[in-house]
Amino acid sequence: MEYESHPKMEIISYQLGDEVQVVRLERVGDAVQVVIADRIYDVQINHVRSDEITFTHAGRRHTAHMASDGTTRYIAIDGDGHELRKPDPRRARRQQHHGEDNLSASMPGQITRVLVDEGDAVQRGQPLIVLEAMKMEIKITAPHDGRVAKLLVKPGQIVDRGQRLIEMKNEQ
Repeated sequence: MEYESHPKMEIISYQLGDEVQVVRLERVGDAVQVVIADRIYDVQINHVRSDEITFTHAGRRHTAHMASDGTTRYIAIDGDGHELRKPDPRRARRQQHHGEDNLSASMPGQITRVLVDEGDAVQRGQPLIVLEAMKMEIKITAPHDGRVAKLLVKPGQIVDRGQRLIEMKNEQ
């Protein structure tokens, strides 16, 4: 699993088959807001131990048991087990782009910088755009060597989750 931290927020990415899921945990007063895809869960943490968390959601009390083995985390919530793995960058890239060369916003935010121009040659991992979301800067990077075919956003623009930002052309 990959973690990004902010004083009141934590972002966890994990692999589930070929799909990468992003879970955002944000402290709101004494509660925690958990965002998974388009679902929002308001959770009250009741008790925490190293391998167990007791929490309340929608008026029901739940217990989650956790264990880790290398890059895999096992979580059982009320007996329902889940196996979470650290994302495989090769599989994640394929899933995110589905063979296309369109880069999209992973969450709503504001474009603060566009670091390339249309027609620019770019290398895999090169930062292309900086998106600010919830007081975090997220760098959108090139998934492979290629060329910027079309810029679809400009600095200051507000974008939605899933909105296309850049079209890339693969020059392999």
